[in-house]
Amino acid sequence: MSSQNLGLSCSELEVSSKNLGLSCSELEVSSKNLGLSCSELEVSSKNLGLSCSELEVSSQKPGLSFSEQRVSSKNLGLSCSEFEERVSKLKVSPSNFASSANPPIPHTPCPLHPMLNP
Repeated sequence: MSSQNLGLSCSELEVSSKNLGLSCSELEVSSKNLGLSCSELEVSSKNLGLSCSELEVSSQKPGLSFSEQRVSSKNLGLSCSEFEERVSKLKVSPSNFASSANPPIPHTPCPLHPMLNP
């Protein structure tokens, strides 16, 4: 079953995954082995170079084990370590969203120990 058979474009993949019987929470479960949240799935698929048809295949098989995901990453021309490295770069930390409106905390140098003063 492809997105064309469902009448959906590649950008409607999230909708098509629901039509294939996957809820958003099930997508999160299948992505947890990669450390990705549901909202990061579309972004990660682009960063990993997956084509639309490869995304359709993965959406049909949400129960992939981590070792199976490693195999599929090799099929995409990535070694296991490259795949893991790319996935780790996709993880979002709150520091990435630190507001630039907050002024930096000024650094106050520690006073020298009396024994070190000339």
